[in-house]
Amino acid sequence: MTNSIIAIRGYHLNNLDSIFKSFRSVDKKVDLSFEPSIKGIEYLFANYFDFANQNIGLKGITYINDWTLIIDPEMVDISDTEKLIQISEKLDSKILMFLSEKISGHIEFAKIDKSIVRHFCYSDSEVIINQGIPLEEELGLNFNEKVFSDDLVTLANKLGVDIEFKNCKNIIVKQLELDEDFQREIAEDKNIMERWSEKNSKPWWKFW
Repeated sequence: MTNSIIAIRGYHLNNLDSIFKSFRSVDKKVDLSFEPSIKGIEYLFANYFDFANQNIGLKGITYINDWTLIIDPEMVDISDTEKLIQISEKLDSKILMFLSEKISGHIEFAKIDKSIVRHFCYSDSEVIINQGIPLEEELGLNFNEKVFSDDLVTLANKLGVDIEFKNCKNIIVKQLELDEDFQREIAEDKNIMERWSEKNSKPWWKFW
């Protein structure tokens, strides 16, 4: 199963517009509610690519165990740690991110508290990022070249984040579009999207 989750400590459903703005996106206010939550997860990963071809991004939103969770099926915004730091500063809140992709074997997590506290990334059969002092919650887990997706799930549980959504009743799916300033920049510079994609995406998730 693919996990692509940004977890923001506290209740921030009333701050979503500000969060999306950090990703240069605007909420189209076209929401779908799914219950049970697994139906929302399935919808996100089954449809995000088709929406992306229409320049629309899909995000799943829920709140559980005092964490606001954002599911990012495109796996682009979640990897932009600079933007996550900005959001942490803006909301004065800790942020965790968890990312695993079954086909590529990519596994990644980060803890951010106005700066990167811990960042681990395993891709292409090697550890490519191992930043910061290991968390206490990592004890007994294999965050090294032997890491497995179960390690990520266990770590998330230890940190209080339910990335399997076992205790989550519903998920809201939102549609996002690029903000006006970004659209204007694109219109003025035809190459900006190519440069932006190169900066914000990684070769490992382009498996199609």
